[in-house]
Amino acid sequence: MAAVRGYQRWISPLSGPRCKYYPTCSAYALSAINIHGAIKGLILAVWRLARCNPWSNGGLDYVPLKGQWRPGPSERLTETELTAYWRALDAGQNGKANDIVETALAARKAEASAGPQHS
Repeated sequence: MAAVRGYQRWISPLSGPRCKYYPTCSAYALSAINIHGAIKGLILAVWRLARCNPWSNGGLDYVPLKGQWRPGPSERLTETELTAYWRALDAGQNGKANDIVETALAARKAEASAGPQHS
């Protein structure tokens, strides 16, 4: 993590904003390590760096939720839920972040099992 923070502080300002993704590759790396631990976080960060190239379209690419390799569930969270999730992670409240996701996904599952509502 110190290497990434060093990059953010000393090298990145010299090169200007170049990352095609949001969050930036360095922010992604820090989040991946924070969420998944050193080994899996590093694997995810290296995979992200490999995808950030001149032929990439870039775009939104959030770190997968804890216990997952792909960011799929974030597609099922509302913007408000995602914001709350990332704020909790940034504050170091991993348990709260996981609760937000579990509550949101349980709500989606309940909505799906209820089926369409007719008036």
